[in-house]
Amino acid sequence: MPTYKMPSGKWYCSFYYKDWTGKRRRKKKEGFPTKRQAQAFERDFLQNRAAVPTLPFTALADAYLADAKARVKPQTYKPMIIMIYKHLIPFFGNMPVSEITSLAVNHWQTALIEKHLSKAYTLTVRGLLRSILGYAVKYYGLPRNPAALAERLPPAHKHNIHIWTLADFRRFALLLKDPDDLIAFYLLFWTGMRCGEMLALTWQDVSFSRSTIRINKTLYRLDGKDLINTTKTTASDRTVPIPAFLAAMLADYKRLSYTYDTARIAPMTAQTLRLRLYAVAHRAGVPHIRLHDLRHSHASMLIHAHCSPVEVADRLGHRNANITLSVYSHMYQQERNTITTRLESLK
Repeated sequence: MPTYKMPSGKWYCSFYYKDWTGKRRRKKKEGFPTKRQAQAFERDFLQNRAAVPTLPFTALADAYLADAKARVKPQTYKPMIIMIYKHLIPFFGNMPVSEITSLAVNHWQTALIEKHLSKAYTLTVRGLLRSILGYAVKYYGLPRNPAALAERLPPAHKHNIHIWTLADFRRFALLLKDPDDLIAFYLLFWTGMRCGEMLALTWQDVSFSRSTIRINKTLYRLDGKDLINTTKTTASDRTVPIPAFLAAMLADYKRLSYTYDTARIAPMTAQTLRLRLYAVAHRAGVPHIRLHDLRHSHASMLIHAHCSPVEVADRLGHRNANITLSVYSHMYQQERNTITTRLESLK
């Protein structure tokens, strides 16, 4: 190992190495009391730090965003930009990636917690940091992901699922005066589709001969514009059978609307539906729920009708039955508890 003694009696090392870009560079370090310490520094540097990326975090974040833009949907990409520049750049800034330690991540997490954001949002931002640093591990030679080694944040509490019974929905629907509102809420409650999926439906997606609805796209709002994109996941592309009465309602609604096949069935926004839901539910005296809870209400009906997790997953567009069970396990447990009662009645 090339170590040299200085006139002062101390030692220094001077050697060449390849950096994280593959470029050959020279490293010199002076002031070691002994030759052995100078050699140990060189050995440690070459083994652990020579190829570590020295690019600043801002450059890494920009590279990550450029890659993500081609892979994620616009409605996902824009929140990523906001989270990076609001919660990551102010802390890590131009800090070299090689200097981001698990301790630094812990300090950042503490600062993030002190902002009193929701637990779910905090976990999302932390997950984004871990993903960015994982990108550096995969493509820039970072030896390990410091976010993966940092202290774990406590899990977010799951939102309580609020549902409407069929009686609740009927009380609500009786007060709907606008046919547009009526058909929109019937579709949400009786199919379990996501709000964006329902808003993206056109008449071409409805088969009156088969009494089915094809779900293969979703509507979202970005920068004040309504945009159509693919569904949330590939499993979300599905064809949903609908009850005969709902097919008849749709046929009447189409006939009275004098519309064309490529037109959206429910030409409104989620915010309009949300305001209508809250106002009419209050007048009807039914529990206050979110739009997404209509999907949960549909799932509850299926479960109480003894549909299996696989059947529910297929209808709701879940990737697999495990997702269904993770969301609705308490409902299935309630169904299991009724088995004992049914067995008792057989005595």
